[in-house]
Amino acid sequence: MKKFVIDLQELKVAVDIVVISEQKDAKYLLLIKRKYAPFEGQWAIPGGFVHDHEELEDAALRELEEETGFKTAKHIEQIQAFGKVNRDPRKRVVSIAYLIVTDELSDLKPQDGADNDTTEAEWFDLNKLPKPLAFDHDQILEVALKKYNASK
Repeated sequence: MKKFVIDLQELKVAVDIVVISEQKDAKYLLLIKRKYAPFEGQWAIPGGFVHDHEELEDAALRELEEETGFKTAKHIEQIQAFGKVNRDPRKRVVSIAYLIVTDELSDLKPQDGADNDTTEAEWFDLNKLPKPLAFDHDQILEVALKKYNASK
């Protein structure tokens, strides 16, 4: 019996969410601190793996709420797929990135539970970000900011 590509592929799908809060004094980016390797203790954009029977946007909103407690997204926009072969050292992972722009600057509280790989979540001034971010999140942020700035 002939094997099809789908039978041979070991690919994971993830979502990453860039959340920008527009305030009078500055613009802020929502970041999480990773609990586990790879990149343990490093700041990252919120995100995670898509469940088998879950829509991409639903996965993005679920991950955002689990990792940060943020759940007041009024508008979410898909910005681009990121799929370099070694973007995640654990396995081949393609990530669909989303952008949320809000006027909220709410308190953040990662949810307790085994599915959450976040130790803390924090708003950072866009001009004072910790560098480098985990994975390819600096690249994702760069693309998101270009899209954000083009919409202004």
